[in-house]
Amino acid sequence: MVNSGMYTFGLCSLWHLAAVSVVKCTVIIRPLTHFSIFSDRVLRAIIATIWIMALVVTGALNVGINSARFNWIAAIASMARRDKPFASTFAAINVVIATLIIMAAYIKVFLVVRRQVRSTPSAVLGSFGSSTIFGSSVRSAKNLFVMCAAYM
Repeated sequence: MVNSGMYTFGLCSLWHLAAVSVVKCTVIIRPLTHFSIFSDRVLRAIIATIWIMALVVTGALNVGINSARFNWIAAIASMARRDKPFASTFAAINVVIATLIIMAAYIKVFLVVRRQVRSTPSAVLGSFGSSTIFGSSVRSAKNLFVMCAAYM
């Protein structure tokens, strides 16, 4: 039970981070049309798909368990599996794919913000410490990129 919870919530949190990264990337890259791309219905479908996928994957990984032990001192569940390489490979593939999605989204955000800053004349931008609306939006985009990169 503990091992199933670890896999389910671990997969869900990782894929939720990937989904949030893609949505935030779309909001920054296509600010006027992102509502038509990610409507409430689509977002609910994405969240439901993430949870269903995590539950199915966890169920599939639990099929090959021979025995389970819980270490009460360390609070860690250990499983003895028949197909240990399959479970490890599948977990690694999930982590790599989700990480690549997150990295691609934030690299795209970084490139779009950098292109926007370079294309704006310095007289309009002023310094990044100025109180102009555009200057503060550029500052906000850079802060968002730095904060999200720290979570990766």
